[in-house]
Amino acid sequence: MAYVDDYAACENTHVALCIYTGSVDPELVTSCLGVQPTNWQRVGECPYAADSPRAGRPAKLSAWFLSSKDEVSSRDVRRHIDWILDRLDGKVEALCLLREKGCEMHLSCYWMSACGHGGPTLSPSQMGRLAELGLDLAFDIYGA
Repeated sequence: MAYVDDYAACENTHVALCIYTGSVDPELVTSCLGVQPTNWQRVGECPYAADSPRAGRPAKLSAWFLSSKDEVSSRDVRRHIDWILDRLDGKVEALCLLREKGCEMHLSCYWMSACGHGGPTLSPSQMGRLAELGLDLAFDIYGA
């Protein structure tokens, strides 16, 4: 599969692994996966920056996030997905353990159209890797 980093139909894209931890401390996710999150939050704590419109509001859910947003410079969502999947290589058992403890997880793909047509593409190997990890893939698509 050849990436198209300057994909003309896409203005911007990034992908996040979202793990909603329920009663599990988000630090357990870091420990199980051996991966540092981009962001995390605990229910009841305020994870928002002081200049955020949500400043002062406590988190309603405990969660752990790993985002490609500031890590991958490409308008090809496949490269962003692979960046996340590469960090999960060999982590099937860890993800199963987290699910057994009550965690819910998926990949969330933000995709902004540059011109109102076209769309993201997945490769067969990516679909296989997602299936092996038991991860759903959600798209949040915006038009031009």
